[in-house]
Amino acid sequence: MSSFTTHRRLISQAMIAVVALMGLWQIFVNSFGLHPLLVRRKDFIQEYLLAKAVLTRTEPYRPLPEMAAALLNFPPDEMIPHPATHPPPMAVISLPLALLTYSQAAAVWFVLEIVFVGISCYLLLRWWGVLPLPVRVATATMMAFVWSPLGDEVLVGQLNTLLLLLLLLAWLRLRNGKAAEGGAWLGGALIVKLMAWPIVLFLLLQKNWRAVITSGVVVVTGHLAAILLMGWESVINYYLKVAPAVPPLVRANEGNFSIWSLGWRLFEGVHCDILYSSTAPPLIESPGAARVVSFLAPLVLLGVGFRLASRASHFDHAFSILVCVSVLANPIVWSHYLVIIAIPLAVAFRALSTGGWPRRIYIVAGAIGGLLFLPRMEMLHLMALFKVSETVNLRRMVIPQVPFTAGLITLIPMIAVLGLMWLLWRLDQRKTAELSASEPQSEMCIAVE
Repeated sequence: MSSFTTHRRLISQAMIAVVALMGLWQIFVNSFGLHPLLVRRKDFIQEYLLAKAVLTRTEPYRPLPEMAAALLNFPPDEMIPHPATHPPPMAVISLPLALLTYSQAAAVWFVLEIVFVGISCYLLLRWWGVLPLPVRVATATMMAFVWSPLGDEVLVGQLNTLLLLLLLLAWLRLRNGKAAEGGAWLGGALIVKLMAWPIVLFLLLQKNWRAVITSGVVVVTGHLAAILLMGWESVINYYLKVAPAVPPLVRANEGNFSIWSLGWRLFEGVHCDILYSSTAPPLIESPGAARVVSFLAPLVLLGVGFRLASRASHFDHAFSILVCVSVLANPIVWSHYLVIIAIPLAVAFRALSTGGWPRRIYIVAGAIGGLLFLPRMEMLHLMALFKVSETVNLRRMVIPQVPFTAGLITLIPMIAVLGLMWLLWRLDQRKTAELSASEPQSEMCIAVE
């Protein structure tokens, strides 16, 4: 081995070690979210209160301040004034944690999220063809936490690390032709959050009956368990009242980059009274245009996404495009939802690592990656530079007002995810001939079961 190769290897190992230590530091910093003064503000409190309500035989979809005051004796002004937003089966999944105190349960969930990330790294290393030795898995797990969406995720105690793991398992089973198993894992993802519905819809259009049926069986089973524990009235109440009521409250929030929010952001402006939010005026004030654009934009996204996925020559690229669609098609999309974008990012990076691509492809890929790694707080700080005045919202928080153009800054993640969809499509099309000769048949287009 030449000295140049040795030096390059040492530099690579040093860089990996530095990034891993940075990730470890980020885990340590995020652990401060478990401090008694901060732990009450975690999103995890939704799962805990859902399960606690089941144990105490009370209505689980009351407003969070009311539930926190009754079940945990927390001051009501510390809670967001709406019910839990997650599906009824989460009450079943969270039930064991409700046997602990809230602080203990939050700490356990914090550890579990790190474990979920570790298992996901193990699966990705195996898919890549790298022997997943414990030291490699641990290093990859620490490195992953340098990514700001993952840090946001564990800080607030959300569900996206679990969702990523379930989608990974669904993807790996489906790509190997195991439709029933893949559908079951996909159903598991749906009972955690309803984000993956575009994937199921696409499988239905592709007539992958085994995947769709097993997915449906898991979803129905999860809801039957929820009905047994909390009653059918609570389950019906969630889908008819709670789920439709929450998105309008945050549809124009600066942190929500769902495709559904596009019309409201452009024609109603950026604002939100129940969460911290900058405010910005609309391009043109038109409630009618806001409704039309916010209705049509998701349909266009679904149409384009389904067409790209159906024409993709390889399942990895098709599934990755559908994951991108699933993220943006959700009515509410915060920065930590980008955690599941790890799947399309891994697929794109693996394709690019083979080399031989035009320089412009690498430039575009680098730009997309940089935008997806841009921390949300940095975007907020960038918006604050354009502040023109301040107001006070209903929760007595000082809210900066910025110009319309500054309000577009927080749409950067939406643009980056759309760019990632395009990149995956280009990678698939340019490498079709080479990959068709090297990939096994089970990795080609989605099998019709």
